[in-house]
Amino acid sequence: MNHTKIPQRISIHERPEAINEQKEMGHWESDLMIFSQQKPCVSVEVERVSKICSITKLNNKTDEEKLRALHKTKEDYAMKSITFDNGAENAKHTELHIPTYFCDPYKSYQKGLVENTNKLLRQYLPRWTHLSTLTEQDMKNIQDKLNNRPRKSLKFLSPNEFLLCGAFNT
Repeated sequence: MNHTKIPQRISIHERPEAINEQKEMGHWESDLMIFSQQKPCVSVEVERVSKICSITKLNNKTDEEKLRALHKTKEDYAMKSITFDNGAENAKHTELHIPTYFCDPYKSYQKGLVENTNKLLRQYLPRWTHLSTLTEQDMKNIQDKLNNRPRKSLKFLSPNEFLLCGAFNT
């Protein structure tokens, strides 16, 4: 989908500076991981300050499936805004009822945290993984491994530890 076809698309350049500076939690980045020769894919959402991630297996890369994953993340975590790339799967972004921002075309580095998280996820979900063999519990286990993995950017706390100890407020 051409980025001009995404309804009510707001450029990342209009994203408030407080989000860019990571001064407040609740601002997310989102992406889709695809796998070799199969329709199922994985929706990945990452909170910009805590690095907490949510992963959801999708049946396909439609906007309906992506919206389902986003609503799941929104139920589990506070979500004040989200930044996307220009994929057609993000066309229903307005149904989230939060501010949404879009990277410039072909500039996925503008949402670098989720791109880095995808690289970490590839350790557990290589491109040739057959997603049909993975259960919801398998996906939760992988998500838990990432959320319990210490990060240098969090002073070697895991995202879960960061949230539990209130490290953001110190």
